[in-house]
Amino acid sequence: FEVHRAHEDELEYQKHRLHTDDDPLMTIITPVFNTPSLFLQAAIASVCAQSYSKWEYILVNASPENKKLSESLASYAQKDQRISIVTLSSNQGIAANTNQGINVAQGDYLCFMDHDDTLEPNALYEYVQAIKDDPNIDLLYCDEDSIDEEGANNNSPLFKPDANIDLLYSNDYVIHFLAVSKRIIDCTERSSARYDGAQDYDLTLKSFEQARHIR
Repeated sequence: FEVHRAHEDELEYQKHRLHTDDDPLMTIITPVFNTPSLFLQAAIASVCAQSYSKWEYILVNASPENKKLSESLASYAQKDQRISIVTLSSNQGIAANTNQGINVAQGDYLCFMDHDDTLEPNALYEYVQAIKDDPNIDLLYCDEDSIDEEGANNNSPLFKPDANIDLLYSNDYVIHFLAVSKRIIDCTERSSARYDGAQDYDLTLKSFEQARHIR
């Protein structure tokens, strides 16, 4: 991981590459429900640290009664105009909460990130480079790892194969960090509450059926 991750010189190069009007807007959607502040801070910080800057981050707050959390979310939105908060009246379940974020997304690609996830700073950049190489890509995913509560000590790497529908039928090997084109989102049915906890799997299966190319 240390050999292959993007280091500071690479990240600086990526940050200073000129973006064009044709570069895709990447939307990241994160449902938030009584998230511990440590996890929330790490998640938001990792998005703000992306070397690709043409993104919007939609945080769907399903715990409006948690004043401390609501105030913290509002402060992040004030600091960065790319961050927006969707506040629900109550927790509707993970699938419905995610759908509320999808409903307001403006991006060309929608990326799904849990509230206790973090991204490597070049994650969006690598996705966008793949899209530039092949504009017919409708679904992207990447390898991932698990970290402890302090955000260190990688301890469970998951190295994934290329698109394999037979494997996907028996195992949601795609998981995170799933990105799906707006074209696919617009032509697939939203996940319902009966898929709570497996809404990403549901979306991945539907997207595999419709996707032109998968990377």
